[in-house]
Amino acid sequence: MFKIVELFSGDFEEKVFIHSENLKAILIPKESASRPVENPRDVVEKMLNMPVDSKSLELLLSEDSRVSIVVDDATRQTPTKFILKILLKKLEKIRVKKKNIVMQIANGLHRLTTLEEKKKIFGMEILEKFEVHDNDTKNDQYQYFGETSKGTPLFFNKRVTSADLIVTIGMIKSHSFAGFTGGAKSILQGISNEKTVLSNHRFEFIEYPNGILGDAEKSMVRQDMEEAAKKLPVFIINVVLNDKNQIIDVVAGDVIGAHRKGVEAFKKMAEVFLKEPMDLVVVEGGYPGSINFYQALFGCNVVLTTPKPVLKENGIIILFAQCKEGMGSDIIEELFTTYRDPKKVLKYLKASSPLPEQWAAQFLASFLLRARLIVITSNTLLKDKLKNFGITCFNSTQEAIDNFIAENEKINVAVIKNPDFLIPNLE
Repeated sequence: MFKIVELFSGDFEEKVFIHSENLKAILIPKESASRPVENPRDVVEKMLNMPVDSKSLELLLSEDSRVSIVVDDATRQTPTKFILKILLKKLEKIRVKKKNIVMQIANGLHRLTTLEEKKKIFGMEILEKFEVHDNDTKNDQYQYFGETSKGTPLFFNKRVTSADLIVTIGMIKSHSFAGFTGGAKSILQGISNEKTVLSNHRFEFIEYPNGILGDAEKSMVRQDMEEAAKKLPVFIINVVLNDKNQIIDVVAGDVIGAHRKGVEAFKKMAEVFLKEPMDLVVVEGGYPGSINFYQALFGCNVVLTTPKPVLKENGIIILFAQCKEGMGSDIIEELFTTYRDPKKVLKYLKASSPLPEQWAAQFLASFLLRARLIVITSNTLLKDKLKNFGITCFNSTQEAIDNFIAENEKINVAVIKNPDFLIPNLE
């Protein structure tokens, strides 16, 4: 008896038939914990009035206060426009002057935001009232706040740090090496300069298990981020979304305390467990994975860098990802073209100063040493490049699965749908 599994990545789709004796699990977010709140506006307002481990905005601000509002860039699905309208109404009630409000995008080292992206994030009503700024590491000025206990030099955008209160709007989901998004991540890396971000993203912090998915306490990157964020007067507003981008929870208040409340809500939806490790796991690329290989690669973390990974050592990962924009990372191409051997790539990165996007090459090298990576993509040019790196590409997921079942008819298979909203672990 066969079970049908439908895979989606951007415009890339495939129906796969897997024998029920081989298919042990199809992992999806828990439906019972994924239900959207009935009235999101009421929930946001309630959280602003009853923040976690923090005074309310009315007690933190006065009519003469300066406020920096820091929001996610276009790489997140955060309902920024919706939350901003509620926040601005609250600030107006407190009589905070419009001229004392700064709008800042927390794009960190990401590219600058386009006008169309700003329209999508803020809406025209807000764009017409406020000037919106990117974190432009080449042209902005940064204020030095010393070092963290781990030696990260802290340079934060002066435009933001001049405020009496920094309100960050973000979303909480799992993250490949910071445990989760949201919280302090809006500060480091959101409004930091390159030196700060690269120091925080150094090789040893990212290497598993120091860099871990789904554990905020054990992630060295997050520990460093949160120590950094505590240098500033930060008040967070973070949402938890389900895989349909509906709000299932809202938290507000302290950059650590409120964040952990949101993490709890996300984990109730995202944590799933298997009784035994799998021989083969199919990972669906989802929306980020439909863009390029760099983004899709992070989907592999859900089977390799969680607290108790579900893939056997030297098991098989089939990554189903459209990758219509190709590789998406110069550093992957440069390092794997130069060194070929994943061990040599890791040796180079470990001995070198941190580089932008090195974490992608580091993850790929680590994955190739711990698993057999198979990529299913519609991008022919990318296939040729990946083959040169020693990565196998099949024409379809069905062909790949049939090939491995032919080698071992008792192979255990699991399918991970939408990895951004899952934290799979062994029981």
